[in-house]
Amino acid sequence: MMTGPGKRSPRASGSLLVALSLLLQACGMPLGTAPPVPATAAVIIPIATPSSTPPAESQRCGKETAVTIKPGQGKDAAARDCLSQAYRAGFPARFMMTAITAEGDPITFHIEVVAPGWIAVAIDSADKYGPRGLFHHVCTTMDRQPAQSGVLDDPAGFRLGGCDGAGRDLVTADGQLSIP
Repeated sequence: MMTGPGKRSPRASGSLLVALSLLLQACGMPLGTAPPVPATAAVIIPIATPSSTPPAESQRCGKETAVTIKPGQGKDAAARDCLSQAYRAGFPARFMMTAITAEGDPITFHIEVVAPGWIAVAIDSADKYGPRGLFHHVCTTMDRQPAQSGVLDDPAGFRLGGCDGAGRDLVTADGQLSIP
């Protein structure tokens, strides 16, 4: 019960004190005593820097649509850098891109850095001349690869390694998965 802004009535305060004293007694602490504190006890408060503090949840790095082999077309360099930096720092992050094949067929890649050494990839391919369907892979490493266009300032793609399903779908026999 409130009697004014931010004030409790004596009755509400008394109920709170009774509940607190019952809790302390149940824990074996007599009223009026405080828990013992060793003389050597110290409180350590970690200081985090922005670069070392992981986000509370998976960082959304961005979404690209209609990425083609033409230099820079449909690519978001900042989104790609976001995913790469999160991976290197060991932070969770997500990125999605849809590549358009030379024939105009979409292949969508959902990449999620879950934890160090754990990259989940879902590929939804409508490629008429390659593997079609929805494929899921788990990979262990990621690095940047030169853009397929061969143009130096074209944002680089990703090369994932240690992927399960070696030799299947879009994963090479040695467990590599290339994302344009």
